[in-house]
Formats: sequence, structure tokens, C-alpha cells
Amino acid sequence: MFEVLKECFSVNLKDYDKLAINLEINKVILVAFIAFILGDILFNLYRSSIKLTVTQLARHNAKSEDNAKTISEIGLAKNRIVKWMLSRENLLTKIVGRKGEKKYGYEEYKSLSNKERKEICKFDIDTAEFYIREEKSDLAVGIMEKYSTSVKRTIAECVFIAMICVCVIACMPGLLELINNLLRNI
Repeated sequence: MFEVLKECFSVNLKDYDKLAINLEINKVILVAFIAFILGDILFNLYRSSIKLTVTQLARHNAKSEDNAKTISEIGLAKNRIVKWMLSRENLLTKIVGRKGEKKYGYEEYKSLSNKERKEICKFDIDTAEFYIREEKSDLAVGIMEKYSTSVKRTIAECVFIAMICVCVIACMPGLLELINNLLRNI
């Protein structure tokens, strides 16, 4: 078993005369595998944080600026991911508005200096009050209904990525031999 693994992970492009590059291709695939796994986990955290925030605001009836709630009031004061997301421009901040937030037109915002833009973006996340923007309520409903993430789903996606990686690594020697033979015949 270990001999098979050693053989699969020792594929180097310099072993092929027409592909003579000193690159251990399966280690590159392994690094890509790790990157895909981390990306999948982070993506699911992102999606679940958006759904959690929108759901909590809807449950607390924070659907207008008059009914805006702090993150403490909706039970997310200790959630660092939600705090981080609410302090940056992303999908969540397009759906969720902040009470007292001044809206700028493109030309007006463009005319501001970088220092003025940074000042506009500064606010205390713990005391700021948030609500679901009325014009984005359809998107919020869609997120609450369709954004399904769970630990089981994330694990299943990671297992699927691992299976693909194993298949690619297992097929790599034969594929590289085929490419090398094709390049010899040209």
C-alpha cells in the first residue's frame, strides 16, 4: 500500500524526456486540494453567516430603519465573522443597512478624498443598529429559503474534493506518459 502511495506522490515531470521540468506534479495537486478544502470551508462559513444574520434580523422584525437592532439584540454579539462582514462591503451589507448610514451617489462618492471615504466607513459595530433594506427584502427571503449550509454538507463536499484529488493523482502517471508519447511523435 505504501509503495503505491510513494509511487503516486513521486511523479516528477523531469522523468519524462519531453516534459523535462523539475516539478513534482502531485505535490502541486495536493496543495491545490488543500486550497480547495479551505476554500470550501470558508465559503460555507460565509454563506451561513449571511443566512444567520438575515434570519436573525427578520426574526426580530428589523425590516426598516425605525426597527433597526444592534447585533447584541439579535444575539450575534460574539460572532466575529458577522462583525467582520458587517464592517466591510459585501453581499451582506447590500442586504443589511445600518441606521443613520448616509447614502452617496456615484459622483458624490467619487469626489470625496480617500481620508473622507475612510471616515464615512468608520462606525462602532457594537452600537450600530442594522435592518434589512426594504428594496432588498426579496433577496433576503431568497437567502433565508435557499442558503442551506451545514457541517454535514461541508464534510460531504470535502470528501468529494478528496475523491477527485485521489482520482487525479492515480491517473497522473498514465496521463503524463500519454502526453510525453504524443510530444515524441510530433
